[in-house]
Amino acid sequence: MKNRWVDSRILSRVFFIGILLISLFLSFQIHRDREFFTWKSELWADRAGYYIYLPAVFLYRFDVTKAPEKIWEKT
Repeated sequence: MKNRWVDSRILSRVFFIGILLISLFLSFQIHRDREFFTWKSELWADRAGYYIYLPAVFLYRFDVTKAPEKIWEKT
């Protein structure tokens, strides 16, 4: 009975590693021919705007006078 338990653990690990490898392969194949900075590419402008909130909370405590100059142009 112990051999079946060990075999099932090995089989489940091999299954999940196989699923991971297939997923990675398909993801790279799908995104291989994507053009950058077109309507098909990812939304990179929104991501830059979202990450300004973390420094605003933890570094500047929402005090605009403590923020670097021209921060809006850089983001």
